[in-house]
Amino acid sequence: LGFRQDYLYQLQDEPGSTQVFIGELHMKGDFVKFNNNGGSVNKAEHRAHCEIAQAFSHFTFDESHRELLVVDIQGVPAVDEKTGGIKLHLTD
Repeated sequence: LGFRQDYLYQLQDEPGSTQVFIGELHMKGDFVKFNNNGGSVNKAEHRAHCEIAQAFSHFTFDESHRELLVVDIQGVPAVDEKTGGIKLHLTD
């Protein structure tokens, strides 16, 4: 499970007018939504990756003492070239 580095940009178009946005590096591969706010899990196409995403959702719920739950997990499924293990690169 990995997270991409985000970058905060501020652009000043003219004096007193600033636009702010966040960007991240390009991720190679197909972008997939692993789970969503409605409880759906994309197991048909990406079962092993979705199991990791679901475990992360459960971890956030458990660690926050049942106060928070991170869902709507999306990113690029991958396989580690060295170990053959499953990797997730998550994004917002």
